[in-house]
Amino acid sequence: MSLSIIIPAGGIGKRFSKKEKKQFYKFAGKEIIYHTLLRLKSVDAAEFIIGCSDDDYNVLEDILNDLGIKNYSFAPAGQERQHTVYNCIIRAHSDFVLIHDAVRPFLSKIIIDRMLEHYSKYYGIVCGIKVKDTVKMISDNIVDKTIDRNKLYLIHTPQVFNRNILLRCLKELNDRGIFITDESMALEFFGYEVGFVESEWYNIKITTKEDLHLAEYILMYFDMLAGG
Repeated sequence: MSLSIIIPAGGIGKRFSKKEKKQFYKFAGKEIIYHTLLRLKSVDAAEFIIGCSDDDYNVLEDILNDLGIKNYSFAPAGQERQHTVYNCIIRAHSDFVLIHDAVRPFLSKIIIDRMLEHYSKYYGIVCGIKVKDTVKMISDNIVDKTIDRNKLYLIHTPQVFNRNILLRCLKELNDRGIFITDESMALEFFGYEVGFVESEWYNIKITTKEDLHLAEYILMYFDMLAGG
């Protein structure tokens, strides 16, 4: 079955900087999204579709050409992430879509292989890591209760979906004005089963500039962490 890679890259990233878009911030001499695309370059995909502002076309074209990625197109960024993703999906030509955060630059072959081994068994599949710390629910600075962490996971990307199912779910949510924080929520909302595989701790999302200190460490030891 064919696979399209979708990267929503229309966000501003206000928690990172008020002056620059974090996906284009450089560390180790390259833009964050460069590192992300580099990790995805090895995936056997029919196409890359990047959701972004038209102001960013030129810089993205330079990055894609630098990486030797030819099979790409752009889709307009929407008001929210889900609108950007929808704009990308309607342009996709594959049976399945792999969606990955533009600022999650340490996706390894280990994680990709886990996803691709199982994705066709489900309408959607996500990856994540188990919560290690004790989790409590707090209201007005008072502990309400401790939550059983044994079934709690922090969800990462990539996430892979049946294109037509996700397209229908997102369209309905957009029409109703219902907002979600990741694409798997769209399937959950309508009762579709979503599969799960393990991610790895180093598959971090860069949210603030403080995250760059950890990112520099991961980049230095990435080959070792990701199994070469």
